[in-house]
Amino acid sequence: MARGRRQRKPAEGVGQRLTLQVTDMGHQGMAFARHEDMVVWVSLAIPGETVVAEVTDVHAHHLEARTVEVLEASPDRVAAPCPYYGECGGCQYQHIGYERQLALKQRVVSEQLRRIGHFADPPVLPTLAAPAPFNYRNHARFTVGKFGDMGQYRTCDFKVDTQAPVVSIATTAAIGVSPFAGGLALVVLALALLPLAARGTMRGPARG
Repeated sequence: MARGRRQRKPAEGVGQRLTLQVTDMGHQGMAFARHEDMVVWVSLAIPGETVVAEVTDVHAHHLEARTVEVLEASPDRVAAPCPYYGECGGCQYQHIGYERQLALKQRVVSEQLRRIGHFADPPVLPTLAAPAPFNYRNHARFTVGKFGDMGQYRTCDFKVDTQAPVVSIATTAAIGVSPFAGGLALVVLALALLPLAARGTMRGPARG
């Protein structure tokens, strides 16, 4: 039986910090960089920046890392309006000015069509801007933890076992949901959980 090609294991391990020149943007808000001959996908970075990133995951042909320090910031870097950004896994672009976001999203689609779809020159039009980038939703979907804590899943960059998997989020946070919609979601959630509470399937931590 023929043997498959042996995959090279990267030398870098989880937790190692690398200084990276970020050159492009990929899907799901991950920026692209290289360390020696290894591709590195970096969260919370912007093309053109120099960052220090901590390795969060190791694959045969690429690394995943999270920005922990910005050495040379892009002029498009902004302060994220949501206090949960970076820990909550719901958003990936809040550290980038909105106009640059639109341009990067257009480029990501174009590059995906060119690289994966093999279109030589895909005719991707400019991204349409939203009239209001925040507080435009009229519904919200939350995750409920095992002890009834409600919020969004913690971003996969956080791999510490002692951290709760759910980030508790106030309904007034800048997560794109209006306060009215967030309050309504709480009411709907409470009504939905009543049958579980009545059956005794929602249990809090054991008391010693």
